[in-house]
Amino acid sequence: MLVPPRNRLGRDWIDIAVGALLLLAMFYLKITYFAAGLAAVAFAMLFQPHVGRRWPAWLAVCALVIANAFAPHNHSYLNDILASAQGGAIRSGLAQHLRNFFAAVGEYAPYVAGLVVACWMWLTGHASLRLPLTIAFLLATALFLLSQNTQSSGLPSTIVIVLVFYDQLRTHFADARARDLAPLLLALLVFPLFAMGASAISIAGYHAKASRAQALYVVDHTNLRGLAVPAGERGALASFQRGGIFESDDNSLRGQPGALVPRYELSQYEYVETLLEAADLVAGRRDKERHQSDGIALFDQVNPLPFMLGLPPPRGANLWSYLSPLRPAQEYLADVEYVLIPKFPTTANWTAVLVSHYGSYLDEHFHRAADTPRWIMLTRSNPAVAAPL
Repeated sequence: MLVPPRNRLGRDWIDIAVGALLLLAMFYLKITYFAAGLAAVAFAMLFQPHVGRRWPAWLAVCALVIANAFAPHNHSYLNDILASAQGGAIRSGLAQHLRNFFAAVGEYAPYVAGLVVACWMWLTGHASLRLPLTIAFLLATALFLLSQNTQSSGLPSTIVIVLVFYDQLRTHFADARARDLAPLLLALLVFPLFAMGASAISIAGYHAKASRAQALYVVDHTNLRGLAVPAGERGALASFQRGGIFESDDNSLRGQPGALVPRYELSQYEYVETLLEAADLVAGRRDKERHQSDGIALFDQVNPLPFMLGLPPPRGANLWSYLSPLRPAQEYLADVEYVLIPKFPTTANWTAVLVSHYGSYLDEHFHRAADTPRWIMLTRSNPAVAAPL
């Protein structure tokens, strides 16, 4: 959209079709990418002549992807996005963004310098106003995407700035001798070359490590079968202090939420090992007892157990509960028969918040069914059972 297509069969209809598919993919990949993509289409229709000439087609593309976004089959997805936003997933703290920016200011300096060069080219007649506007838009979009991503550095769309500059120099200095223009174009290609090189090395390193079967642990049961993670020392976690984050609480579920510091950080192998133990606990209990529901709640930032066991998740629950609004216990735990509380959670503070928030309901409606070095497992009490936790 930001670089005019060359003369070819089909002209720019290929770009329109590809753009539509990319917008559709970005909606399901990451909602901020989708918003940036729509903004890019709007910008291009206003400032890029080759897009403006086809504005009805591009407008139709935007209308179709937006209609798909609000279609009934996407309502659950939109509800998850809304719940995350209401729960604080939007990063709006200016101070944190400024710290991240100045911590990696050297990475951003070349692109800010590119904006200055684009402004100079416009002022001296070497480029139209479209060039600095395009560079400014791409830089602003990249900073926006970075502000809402988990990483603290790395602008995801700045390579497009380099390609826009490449096309501008190639067309403006088309009459220059190749030996005079080639060094400038080759210098610009260093940026995408290094970006692709870093990605290629990362993929090659992952492939090399994943190919070493003797260094992998492969899950052989539950719906995670086939999942491979780097192997670890079996039993290392079990030899650690029993009790996890509840040890100092006398194994009580009445800990107050606060700034908990995990005593032990799980490796990938240990995390999978703890999940398999939890799945075995639930499966063993289900074989002995018959409940009206098989709902499972896991008091950590993510609950993979229903998927692992092929069971329906708690109705209305969010797969990633971290930072999501806390729902009333009567609503969240209504269809839950098993509550799993990790002693070595991935997010200790969030586990403590959940335990504190739902503790009274758990005391009244659940009893402790198992206590292992890694888990506290609660099951719903029969009306005649009134055992305290």
